[in-house]
Amino acid sequence: PPARMERPDYQTEPPSIGVSRPRPPARRPAPPAQRRPAPPIRRRRSVVSMLRLVVLVGAAAVAIAAAAWFFSRKGAPELSSLTPPKAEPGQTVTINGRGFATTTGDNIVHVGGKSAQVLSASAEQIQCQVPLDSSGALKVTVTVNGRTSGAMDLVIAAVPVITGVDPEVAMTGEEVTITGTNLTGDPTTVLVNEIIADVREKQSTRLRFVVPPMNVTLGDSAIVTVRVGRETSRPMTMIIGRLPLLSGIDPKRGAPGTRVVLQGRGFSAEPKGNVVAFGSQPALVLTSTATSITALAPAPIVTQVQADVPVTVKSQGNVSNPFYFTSLGPSAGVYRPFFFPAPTDQAENDHAFVSTELGPVLLLTGKADAASTPERALLVCQMLNRLVDSEPRQTPLFQAQQGRPPRVVSGAVSLVVTDADVAGYSKRWLSSRSASRPSARAVASYWAALLNDYFALFLQKLRPVEVVQLAPSARALLEIYAEAHRRGGAETGVPTALIRPLPSHLAAGLRDMAFMIPSDGGAAQAGTAVIGLWKGTMQESDRTRPFQVTLSGEGSRLAGSLTIQKGKLALQSPLKNVTFAGGTLQFTVVVGASPLFFRGELRGETIEGSIHEQSASGKTAGRFSLKFIE
Repeated sequence: PPARMERPDYQTEPPSIGVSRPRPPARRPAPPAQRRPAPPIRRRRSVVSMLRLVVLVGAAAVAIAAAAWFFSRKGAPELSSLTPPKAEPGQTVTINGRGFATTTGDNIVHVGGKSAQVLSASAEQIQCQVPLDSSGALKVTVTVNGRTSGAMDLVIAAVPVITGVDPEVAMTGEEVTITGTNLTGDPTTVLVNEIIADVREKQSTRLRFVVPPMNVTLGDSAIVTVRVGRETSRPMTMIIGRLPLLSGIDPKRGAPGTRVVLQGRGFSAEPKGNVVAFGSQPALVLTSTATSITALAPAPIVTQVQADVPVTVKSQGNVSNPFYFTSLGPSAGVYRPFFFPAPTDQAENDHAFVSTELGPVLLLTGKADAASTPERALLVCQMLNRLVDSEPRQTPLFQAQQGRPPRVVSGAVSLVVTDADVAGYSKRWLSSRSASRPSARAVASYWAALLNDYFALFLQKLRPVEVVQLAPSARALLEIYAEAHRRGGAETGVPTALIRPLPSHLAAGLRDMAFMIPSDGGAAQAGTAVIGLWKGTMQESDRTRPFQVTLSGEGSRLAGSLTIQKGKLALQSPLKNVTFAGGTLQFTVVVGASPLFFRGELRGETIEGSIHEQSASGKTAGRFSLKFIE
């Protein structure tokens, strides 16, 4: 320690009060030249301080470097384990640890320097797929935000890997090809449901074998594995059967017109390349892919309220295995028409029917403003079904508007008649009828008449009188009406029991109506509307007499008789010059010595008009009213 400095010996006694003492002279610093050098001990203190400073600066630099290294490592992912530690190419491996990104794409996994596909990720776990061309002991690392983890070892086993089976569907005895990696060795065995198969060709990436005999049902799945030495591949599934193959149907039950989706394999991507059948009835195909078909359930030919019908698909000349669909029929006491699209007998998709359970109603050709002809038919059916649900009461309901193009309208319903529709009717659909091209106006008028009679008969139980004037086959509607009229029962509609099942001759008549060429209509056919027994009264002067008229068809003309009851006597006279055109019935009958001329208008089930003495335009002698009986 430095020597103690001697302080000057000042007087320490306090001065007396009031006595001043002289102050000692101030010391002045010596000039530089006269300063004395510091003693050696003071120089040693400076060196030690400098050394201490150097040590502190060095320690700080080391601490800063350590902190920089620490913070540079902070945030890097850490690996704790791999599951399993031994895997095969293409297998999924789970990486456990921490610091992983929760978004799959933010994790970069390398297996032996090759990128592995990340399947899922969380903060503490990653699932990835081992690259197919991996082998040996490899290092696994994970990189997140540019920071890479330490490496862990993963052993890749040289096991066989199946990547594909072609074809996926085959029968026993047929050849199938397996593709993959590591498929050859000593020995190489192919097993199908644990049954050894005959291998015809062996390559490291390809095996060709024959499906062995086995006790399975067509459509069942079979497990295919490859065994090379002691290593066995993961299983691959194939199906025992033939293409096309049905594997599912949704829904499994429904009424005619239900949209049904068929699942399977081997379908044509073009709707027209698939023929879907529900039992013996073809279904209209809306859309299709190689594995899926959307079709509309047709009306089956069955008598039960519900019946299981087999559904099959024919594509590329082969027919699939069946799947069963429960078809539901009307169970109510009164039949209500439900319209749905149905295919024609033509294989092409340019034609479609607007149909009911009883058979086709309208023939549509071409897509018009819709995406396709089947879609157009579906839209038309939806409009008509909404009209059925509203239970209309007015008659006639549909009107033909002769514009360009012509339309059939009823409220919100509007059906356009296109040139394609006209061309569709010009085909020779029926062998009994020659082909002719109708006009668009005739098609519109026919559609309106046909729909009016359907709605009048099945919703209001009224006698059909419009379409029967154009088509002889429309007598089928008259027969249905007559039988419903005889049975009585419901005030409106037709009993379901009457049309389920529909007699074959009536079904044929309704089908012919759908192919009717309107230009073939004429006055000779119009008389069909009034054929039958009519009863009523005639009023002459001041008396009213009951009478009845029977009308029948004789070839191309109408005939009949008029009967007047007088007490117990019935006086019957033949009708002459019977005509029916434009809704007007005219005939002449001789009563007594003079002829009487009858002229009346048909309105549903009644004919009302006037009686004349000399001619249909002469002096009025009375009036008459008739009602249809049968």
